[in-house]
Amino acid sequence: LKTRVEALLIEPLLSNVQLVEYALQDAGFRFDQGIWQRDSITVRLEVACAGNATGRAQFPRLAPGEEVGAALPIGTRDNDQMFFGHFADESKPTYDQVPVLTLDSIFEQEPLDALFIDAEGSDPAIIQGAYANVLPRLRLLEFEYHATGHWQDTSLASLVTQLDLDFG
Repeated sequence: LKTRVEALLIEPLLSNVQLVEYALQDAGFRFDQGIWQRDSITVRLEVACAGNATGRAQFPRLAPGEEVGAALPIGTRDNDQMFFGHFADESKPTYDQVPVLTLDSIFEQEPLDALFIDAEGSDPAIIQGAYANVLPRLRLLEFEYHATGHWQDTSLASLVTQLDLDFG
């Protein structure tokens, strides 16, 4: 029995996309027509943000490896509460616009077994954007809890209880 693994990585920060691409290349993956592949493993890397509604958002252009706590509405600037880290060029803060996608809009019919979310506090919004189509098909859901971002308006206990009631 040959196992096939397909992964989609969603990352809004261009500097971190470059780090992921370097890591995939170092791990022996080859890039062809938007897909990274090695043996029976396929990785698609999307420069985007996952959320509870589709649209566009902007993210600060941070140094490689830095993380963002939340997307910024178009036309606004950070208030030093929404991201962690330093701009790539501190003398000239720059922002990039990226698409915001719901997981339901990405995975309309593809078979799914597991979903791993690491979104620095935006996990509840991403889960909300996967409720109609993605969550009913999962066997495993993993996410992080941070006391920042959307977690300030959502308790971990209430989210887990609701997921258990709806999909348990």
